[in-house]
Amino acid sequence: MIMHTMSVENLPPSFSESLDQLEVMFTDPFVERTLKIARTYNDIFKETDPTHEEKDQTVIELDSEWGTINKEPLNITGPVRVRTQEDEEPKVYFLDDQMVTSNGFTVIDEPMYMDGEIIKQNSRVVYHMYVPAEAIGIEEEDGVVFGGTAEIDGTYIDFNKASMERAVPWLTYNKPELLEEVDGRLFSVDGSEADAVLALRGLKLPDDFEDESELTKNSFVHYLNEVVELDSLLPYEIGIKGDLYAAQPGSMEFRKVRAKIRKALVYVSAIAYLHDDTIASDNKLRLVLNGLLLGAEKSDDNATVRVPIDSLSTLKSIRPRYYEQD
Repeated sequence: MIMHTMSVENLPPSFSESLDQLEVMFTDPFVERTLKIARTYNDIFKETDPTHEEKDQTVIELDSEWGTINKEPLNITGPVRVRTQEDEEPKVYFLDDQMVTSNGFTVIDEPMYMDGEIIKQNSRVVYHMYVPAEAIGIEEEDGVVFGGTAEIDGTYIDFNKASMERAVPWLTYNKPELLEEVDGRLFSVDGSEADAVLALRGLKLPDDFEDESELTKNSFVHYLNEVVELDSLLPYEIGIKGDLYAAQPGSMEFRKVRAKIRKALVYVSAIAYLHDDTIASDNKLRLVLNGLLLGAEKSDDNATVRVPIDSLSTLKSIRPRYYEQD
């Protein structure tokens, strides 16, 4: 029997699409796009001696491509060069799925010597990150971190947050029933984004949802915020009947109160979760609106609030008061 081989390019479209979806499950497309740019610069730097300005501009461009993922937790596997307070030169540590904080990219220079003299600086783009002391086996006070770098090739990284390109296939695979129910609610609404939020009332997260990976939980709220597209410029008119969580004066500790508000104004920043460690008495994740509730009078204090979506009696955009609809 003769076995025929087939290249990926010649695979049936449905199978090729499946492979693409599978790849997205493990690597966020925006990461690959950014690394492609970084590799291009590294190829250029092999042939040239970039100036300080060119290296700075390279880092600015790559950090911009990294976007909101910058300063976020990052899981990394591979060798990382770390300079501690006691080291004059960086030491190499191998991290195995350790969590660090991404700080985008940087350009490092390694001198090339001939007859004891530097004849060229070999420049290349690398990851830059902040490494917790405990990740490299150093006993320090909690919160101590050191600067580190890692090669963009030969190092595996993964984030707990996802772009929409990854979030959708990730949720489709991991939480298809939840995604189907949410889509049925959101896309049956023929109205404003406020109506879409109200359509989420009564949505029950799975009982074990708080035990899901951070990537799954973050992908879900990211999907909601991308689809709903809340207005960040103008407040909403809101009615509340039920639980309300208000930050205590001078702190970000929230206290649960029973509220009955017929009409108020609130700036809404995002759909989010009410986490277990925020309200000790609640052991389940709840979908909430993060917002700033405006005082009824000019002299009243505004309040940072978390409004459970199930506590909403009304939510209306005030944009039509200022802008005519086309």
